[in-house]
Amino acid sequence: MTGAISFTVKDICQALGGICRSRVHAWTRLPPFSLIETSERSARRFNVADLLTMATLQKLEDIYGIKSRELSKLSAGIHRYLIEPKVIGTDDLVFIRLKDGSVYNLPSTTISEPGLVLDLAEERERISVFLGVAPPQRQLALVGSMSVKIR
Repeated sequence: MTGAISFTVKDICQALGGICRSRVHAWTRLPPFSLIETSERSARRFNVADLLTMATLQKLEDIYGIKSRELSKLSAGIHRYLIEPKVIGTDDLVFIRLKDGSVYNLPSTTISEPGLVLDLAEERERISVFLGVAPPQRQLALVGSMSVKIR
């Protein structure tokens, strides 16, 4: 029997580079996580889209300096974008509209209002490495003894 992969707060802390539990708990107070009912004395479970959303929130806080008040406007849109089905190989460059937190694939939209342009490729790679799906590029073997004939 196969089931969906799920994660606990401890797993998320580990996947995101050893961040503290309180930071993950702060994110769970943001939409859409705040709308999910929880059971007392039971570990909360998260899926891959939730993990990617939290990795994106971490990037917004750490790199862009966005505070939780602004994150609450953006988190639901980011999560919605990440759970939507997408064509394989789509670009990970997205536009996050500051007005309402809507997220759009950048090549398919024009930017005509304030927002953030974000590359989600790094977050997807971090999560893939954590899941053991793909080794990071720097860990692949370098083939140095190949000779190429140029004509």
